[in-house]
Amino acid sequence: MSITHLFGRSGEIYPKILNDIVRDATGTTYNFMDIEQFKVLTLGQRNKVYWEEILYRTHWAAVANSIRHLRWFDACVIHATSQPNYLAFCATLRGLLESAADINYSLQAVPLSIATSAGSIIKALNGELVKSEIISTELEANLIHFLHARDTRGEKLVPPTHKAKTATKYLKSIDSVEFPVNKMYSELCQVVHPGAPSLHWLTQLGENGWKVGKQDDIGNIHNLMNRYKNTISWIQQISGHITILICQVLNSFPRKQLHVESVRSCDMSELALHKKIRKEFARQDMLWP
Repeated sequence: MSITHLFGRSGEIYPKILNDIVRDATGTTYNFMDIEQFKVLTLGQRNKVYWEEILYRTHWAAVANSIRHLRWFDACVIHATSQPNYLAFCATLRGLLESAADINYSLQAVPLSIATSAGSIIKALNGELVKSEIISTELEANLIHFLHARDTRGEKLVPPTHKAKTATKYLKSIDSVEFPVNKMYSELCQVVHPGAPSLHWLTQLGENGWKVGKQDDIGNIHNLMNRYKNTISWIQQISGHITILICQVLNSFPRKQLHVESVRSCDMSELALHKKIRKEFARQDMLWP
């Protein structure tokens, strides 16, 4: 069975785009200034460094999500096709789902937030913003949370942005009646944790009662995929769309090392978020993308 049949068109489209993003970004380095050095800079220099580092974190987040998405997706494909393994497939699909929920919760607002301040950001990057300090605490917090949030139990003096939310909190941001993410997640968890569903598929009911027979990994995988076909496509779209829009926004700023040329040909114009971003650039007399 083909990848497209299993994962829908999303499984054909987004891995290629994300692979191209990783290829374009390979070798990119990010330099972050020590806080003590930052404090002694002039106002114009602080604005420049602050927004450079915001864009660094944004680029880093988009690339990191691309790699993580691809690793989970590749594992799903392997355990659904060449090495069929129902338990491993459920574990990797759950990872792909949680990854999509994470980027949606933390980064969905990032491209629009950057676009809203695009004119000021360009001035800051050019060293022209010298009369007032322009920062975005919400944008900064979202990026730091995505890149640094973790289980902080046992750690002392941990910034709030470093504390991971519950899986329920992340998943709620993408769950709906049309795409029952929570229902699918619950089913996957019962297989992975494990619960009874991790065992019941291992036996079959025959004429003489229950018996241990050949495990039907492929049949169980296909059954799961067919029941949640639209939801599985949806989580791939979430991850891909946010990543692409972030990269397209970054292409508008005078920092060539952060440009991702491969996304210039991606037509995202039908997305509501794309329309909002374009409106913000237009408000500042800027063409985008």
